[in-house]
Amino acid sequence: MSSIKALVVDDSKSARFSLRKMLKQHDVEADIVESGAEAIEFLKNADHAPCVIFMDHMMPDMDGFETTRAIIADEGIGDIPIIMCTSNEGADYLAEAKGIGAHGTVSKPPTPEGLKEVIDNLECEQEEAAVPAEAAAAAMSDDQIEQVVQAAVARALEEKVAAITQNVMEQAEARTRELVSEHLGQESARIQDETLIACNSQLQELREEVLTVSKEQTNDLIKAELEGHVGESIKSGLEDLQKKARETEQSWLADQDRLRTTLNDSARQTAESVMSGAGKEARRIATEVAEQALSSANSSAAEEAAGQARMMAIAAGVIGVVAAAIVYFIK
Repeated sequence: MSSIKALVVDDSKSARFSLRKMLKQHDVEADIVESGAEAIEFLKNADHAPCVIFMDHMMPDMDGFETTRAIIADEGIGDIPIIMCTSNEGADYLAEAKGIGAHGTVSKPPTPEGLKEVIDNLECEQEEAAVPAEAAAAAMSDDQIEQVVQAAVARALEEKVAAITQNVMEQAEARTRELVSEHLGQESARIQDETLIACNSQLQELREEVLTVSKEQTNDLIKAELEGHVGESIKSGLEDLQKKARETEQSWLADQDRLRTTLNDSARQTAESVMSGAGKEARRIATEVAEQALSSANSSAAEEAAGQARMMAIAAGVIGVVAAAIVYFIK
């Protein structure tokens, strides 16, 4: 069926080329794009619109459903059948896909049987659409024609209203998400600021507490260490000082004894020398006076000489007493 042209929309390169190869086996030529935005751009600018669009469901930015809604909402390209390619299975997904305007679904990756069924259905639809409108109109009465026209108009109006409603809902949903995102962003920023301030405050308090505890523990350790070392040093120093004091005291006492002995010996020797000298001097003086007395011719000279002898004897006695006193006090 070479008359069918297709468009494959898939963000996976391998999936795009694999599907195009399978379609070619059924004589279907396919163009390929990798995103919903590229699909819309291709359809608007294509010289000949494709007969069918194979739309991947899961794609970044615009997924298959969003792209399908956008294509159907465009009057110029909205009548092209769209087949959703998805790994989801079941009646619920098919109903959801048809609810947004999809023509049908095919598994991903598609099986040869499933792909052939889709192509055969498209072929039948094309043949039915190729029946001349005049022949169909001739076979119907005016009332039937009017009913068909009214049904077509109603269906077109319904589809248009559905597309507009869907577009409004999407815009409202997008605006709601935008407002919620903005509010959440502001609230998140406020919470982050408050949390950051609280965390900074708690961190500062914790830091100060840690510094205080560390300082106290360090001081205690230093104090204990110093007390140990200083205590030992002081104890050792005191013992050394006491030892040196005892040695100094013993040396001083020994020196004092030697000094006292030396002084006593010197005083005794001096006193003895003084006494010896005084006695000798007294005897010499007495002898000289006696000699002078004997040699004197008159009594007055004798008396004077005798008086001088007495005075000298007294002086010698006083010197002896002083010397004896000095020796006594020195001892």
